[in-house]
Amino acid sequence: MSKDEILERYLNLVYLGNQSYGVHAAAQAYFNTAPDELTLEQAAMLAALPKAPSTLNPTLEDEQAQTDAKDRRNYVLDQMVRTGAITAAEGREAKKSDVELDPQTQPNKCASVPSNKLDWGFFCDYFVQWWSENEAFGETAEERLALLSRGGYTIVTSLEDDLQAKAQNHVTSRLGKKNSLALGTVTLNPTTGHVRAMALNRDYKLDQSKNGPSSDPRARAQGRKGSYPNTTVPLLTGASLGSPAGAGFQVGSTFKLVTMVAALEEGIPLNLTLKNKSPYPSKKYYAGSSPGPSTCGKMRDGLYVWCPKNDNSSMDITANMWNAFGRSINTYFVQLIEMVGAPKVVEMAEKLGIKWRSYSDRDFSEAGCQEYPDLPEDEWPCLEPERWGALTLGVADSTAMDMATVFGTVANDGKRCNPLPVVSITAPDGSELDAANPDCEQVISKDVARAASDAMRCPVANRSFYDKCESGTYSQARDIVGKPIAGKTGTTDSNQASWFVVTAPNATSAGFIGDPDYREVSVPGHLLNTPHEAASYTLRDALKGEKTVDFKKPDPALANGKNLVDVPGMDCVSPEEAENRLRNAGFEPNRVEGEKSRCAKGKVYGTSPTGALPKGSSVDYFISTGKEKKNEDDRVPTVNSMGPVLLDEAPPTTIPVDPGQATPPGDVPPGDLPPPGLHRWQT
Repeated sequence: MSKDEILERYLNLVYLGNQSYGVHAAAQAYFNTAPDELTLEQAAMLAALPKAPSTLNPTLEDEQAQTDAKDRRNYVLDQMVRTGAITAAEGREAKKSDVELDPQTQPNKCASVPSNKLDWGFFCDYFVQWWSENEAFGETAEERLALLSRGGYTIVTSLEDDLQAKAQNHVTSRLGKKNSLALGTVTLNPTTGHVRAMALNRDYKLDQSKNGPSSDPRARAQGRKGSYPNTTVPLLTGASLGSPAGAGFQVGSTFKLVTMVAALEEGIPLNLTLKNKSPYPSKKYYAGSSPGPSTCGKMRDGLYVWCPKNDNSSMDITANMWNAFGRSINTYFVQLIEMVGAPKVVEMAEKLGIKWRSYSDRDFSEAGCQEYPDLPEDEWPCLEPERWGALTLGVADSTAMDMATVFGTVANDGKRCNPLPVVSITAPDGSELDAANPDCEQVISKDVARAASDAMRCPVANRSFYDKCESGTYSQARDIVGKPIAGKTGTTDSNQASWFVVTAPNATSAGFIGDPDYREVSVPGHLLNTPHEAASYTLRDALKGEKTVDFKKPDPALANGKNLVDVPGMDCVSPEEAENRLRNAGFEPNRVEGEKSRCAKGKVYGTSPTGALPKGSSVDYFISTGKEKKNEDDRVPTVNSMGPVLLDEAPPTTIPVDPGQATPPGDVPPGDLPPPGLHRWQT
């Protein structure tokens, strides 16, 4: 293809704001004219838009946006002069003119739903996105969307009118549409992937002129509007990589399910019992060169130990996996990811249905250096999966759709059915398209899924098959739903988001609350349980009339362990002897530079974990840095160099920083709120 042909195709597809795709649509949307009738000033304005079509939109009722749009248009004119496309005189004359607009409303199918069904727009938007990404409908997104408009298909969607209305009521009755906080739920059938309801305390509308002020102080100072009550941002399903508004929210302790499943897949049983000291000095992951809320001692090389904490002292107990999950004990799951390894937890998250939606999360999930569009190549950070220990505490962003998929996969005996917004697609000739069939894959074994489901019963106070649940963080769900269920609560640092995912084997509902416009806003204590209530009542309604399905009893080998081997003790032996003992016992040894101990420098004084483990498990052994002295306060482990460098404050140059310092609190009821702490990664 020639350069002109490539450019023509680009100009026919590029998004230029105002729901306009391509120059032809944009010429109509902004100037009510055709491309060949555009003036020089108008053409330059359209050429200015691809860089930032949302913020440079000259039709916004925002003086700063209009000023920025004109400045960008003038920049384009200057470049046209520089390249000889126009004369300097033409450029000067064009720059004198204001941006004269004649804006026209562009038709938008999803924003054109009836006024009493505005909540349906979010499902419609998800369906269009699903269609545009499905290779069954064409080679490119352009071809697929053209087929959707002109193909003559009869499409039956999976949205259930009655359940959608009830789900929407469960959301808006708890938090109105004029609140800056977003409260939403997604409900699906995990056995097919069919999306049954998507509820949000927002209206799907393009007109945001009467929206409330943004909760972001900078945006509010510039007069920018917030995303309430009207928005088209896909808050329930997520936008493309790198879109802050559509990235979802950190999921907190709900992510502990992923670490637990990864451990079970390694043969580590539910009965694994660990002591839970708080704060817990991590043996593998460190927290940067500055002290902070999640550090507890300086190491020899100038870095600080990552020391996550439990929510309160009642969690500083010896616990097995059932009770650690039920009570949401942070330090248990930090130890668990140290045993399993962060790369395997990353891999498990992807298996279960997580999509990485921020550049930092994407970078941590893939080995090597990843592209950052806003940074030059020589400044791209090279974050690695094995350095992402904080992932176990839910520092990654996710959406209600993804979390419903994760929990539904476990409840569905380990078979992941990808979210599906259609029940059938019929071609004009009467044939049925296979694209409407459920897309399911067995991603973890039934035994692993059943063991995880048994522990998932603890947070909602359902008895496990092995009668191991002692307490749960949201026991009310059991009485609300009235059928066999499992689930997990989650809260992020400073209560900047709250989550609850609840599932039966044949229905799953995931709920969240948070501020999409300014992630630093804390959810008030009396609203932390609103997603718990909305998701639970929606699941109750989703199960009405459905056959009651119970979870299945897990294999005793994954519950209580089978053919476990005792981890050898270490009595100040050499590293070589330690490795021999561990290998002879069937374990994979991993050397960790430790702390001062009862042993001489260079000798091995202990392992983690201790007790009995399946053969093939990775076991850390610790090298003493010298004999400890009495009354020494800095006895903290020195870890290896595979952890992320985390900073509490921004360095002079901009470098992305791992969210590993965040210590999401345990899940607590309103009125007993955790202290504030770090939340998001900083730059």
